[in-house]
Amino acid sequence: DMRAVALLGGCALLMAGCVGMTQTQIRQVQPELRQTKATANAVLECVQVSLNDLPKITTYPSGGRTEISIGLDQLGDYRVYYLIDLRAVEGGTALAVRRANSGIRQLSEKELDALLDRCAPRA
Repeated sequence: DMRAVALLGGCALLMAGCVGMTQTQIRQVQPELRQTKATANAVLECVQVSLNDLPKITTYPSGGRTEISIGLDQLGDYRVYYLIDLRAVEGGTALAVRRANSGIRQLSEKELDALLDRCAPRA
């Protein structure tokens, strides 16, 4: 039946855009390490202002650690494309940046690199 074929084709097209990783999966990716003289608060504010409501922010009260999770809800499941871990260190902030297997339309890998260069210029 042609309707079934069209429906399956539409689902395949929808699913092709559904990549990213779960929180557990992205944490297993080897991070890119980066250090900046900017404070963790300055980096966090810059990312938040630049990306509006795209990032989810998680702060860990002990240890001066904050995570910025950038992803999308896909079919009721939150998929992560970038996970940025910020830790306050003497003289600035240490970042660990993890990337999923692909960027997203809202923030390509090049755009993420430009954002990091602007918000957390290398020390």
